[in-house]
Amino acid sequence: MLISLREVALQYNRLQTLEPWPYYVGLNGHFFDRANVLLVSNNISSFTNTMGLKAHCGMRTTSFHLGLYSNSIKHMSDILRGWNISLTTWFCLIPHRQRSPSSSIDLSDNYLQCDCVDFDIYRIMLSTGVHDTTVSNAYCNKPDSLFNKRITSLQLDQLVCELTERCPPGCRCVHRPANATLHAYCSDTNLTVLPLQLPKLPKSYTKYKLDFSNNRGLRRLDHRDYFVNTSILDVSNCNLDSIDIETWKDFANIKDVFS
Repeated sequence: MLISLREVALQYNRLQTLEPWPYYVGLNGHFFDRANVLLVSNNISSFTNTMGLKAHCGMRTTSFHLGLYSNSIKHMSDILRGWNISLTTWFCLIPHRQRSPSSSIDLSDNYLQCDCVDFDIYRIMLSTGVHDTTVSNAYCNKPDSLFNKRITSLQLDQLVCELTERCPPGCRCVHRPANATLHAYCSDTNLTVLPLQLPKLPKSYTKYKLDFSNNRGLRRLDHRDYFVNTSILDVSNCNLDSIDIETWKDFANIKDVFS
């Protein structure tokens, strides 16, 4: 709580975690004259809030530059989650002026996980009209298909998550937030009955796209609770000879059915 502290330089140390104290340093900065917190070339990978900051809209806004380049950060959302700050509250605490935020974080030379976890953040940062340099020189570590790709060059539809919990054996389940879908790829996986469960939908408006095609042992379609949230069902090239009445009712709510 040092009321005149405006510069903190702890580069080239062995820090592994970071508490939200930069917020308080930033209270001594100004919109066009930010306080500086430089934590370059440490090993920071996690963010904690044992100091008990209870951030909320209505608190004093903060103006700081937080240099976190060359650390071991995996997701931008780790910062907000670790500090218990929602994205809405974050924007309250760092107001924008002329499309520029009062505070900035530099993640240059961090290799992040380029999956769907940070989708909501990237959707804002990569949109036109928003000037944000947080990841201007950050790169992808995972998935392998995006390794070493500059984050600012990504398309939103490339940000996906592979889901394993409740994904049927032999299937591949992928959440694609860019088009609000959860795909279950179960083609040619020797299914004889439809799976009883699928991964939970991450958002209420997300829909299942189900590919159960090319399963020659699948002869009967029974009702499944997940049909109510399904937009596409593909059971082509199966040996269907029986569909119960409840499933026929389900089809009325599914946009596309391929059989």
